[in-house]
Amino acid sequence: MTQPTNRLLPVFAILAEALRLHWRHVLMLFAITAVYAPPLIFGLTPAMLELAKIPPDRVEEIDAAMRGTFLASVVAVIILSAAIFVFWVRLTLIGPRAALTGDAVRWPVRILWTMLLFSIAGLGGVFALLPLGAFTQIVATLAISFLFSLLSRRLVEASMDIPKGQRRTNVTMEDHFRFAALLAAASFMLLMLQTLVSGVLAVLGATLTAKLAAGLFSVLAITAMASLHAIVYRMRTMPPKPA
Repeated sequence: MTQPTNRLLPVFAILAEALRLHWRHVLMLFAITAVYAPPLIFGLTPAMLELAKIPPDRVEEIDAAMRGTFLASVVAVIILSAAIFVFWVRLTLIGPRAALTGDAVRWPVRILWTMLLFSIAGLGGVFALLPLGAFTQIVATLAISFLFSLLSRRLVEASMDIPKGQRRTNVTMEDHFRFAALLAAASFMLLMLQTLVSGVLAVLGATLTAKLAAGLFSVLAITAMASLHAIVYRMRTMPPKPA
């Protein structure tokens, strides 16, 4: 386990710990994917593809059913993404069994807080999806990663029911930039891996498998980000355990 430190964040040690998955964690990833993938694959993705085919001057012709499917899928994906993030932060810090225990009434509050913080940090996310060129998309991704770095402590505290202001430590701007670069690098790495795997499966004609792989990579991205936030929070906040 990566120990707390007052020095600059040890990037490689953090990545090594985030990638250290127990077999139970792998089973959880597949179980979560089984819940997360359907609204993403069969709801949101087809609706987005259909909407993309409609010219801007004919937007008013979009039927209510398509709008309903799109909005319902978006809401489902956002709620599930926040729930997965909260669960994986708790799993990283207190283990899988304890992650699900505690006051069950707090789960909606944790998810709502996480959704709010996601929306704040992801305000610039639309720019990363626009056809503005590769450089602009990279800059947008870095900017979003920096916002997530600034909100990282609050994201973890909201997931762990830690009141704001407790166990505070000073975080330098250099550490924020370093963590933002780590988040951006992890995002690019997962995106490249997903693109490669999906491309190979599509060439082989395994369309459904490619869609399921996309769902799995989406879950993997959320859990990876949650692990990174939790590990960095522990390093900045928690005292080292006695030997």
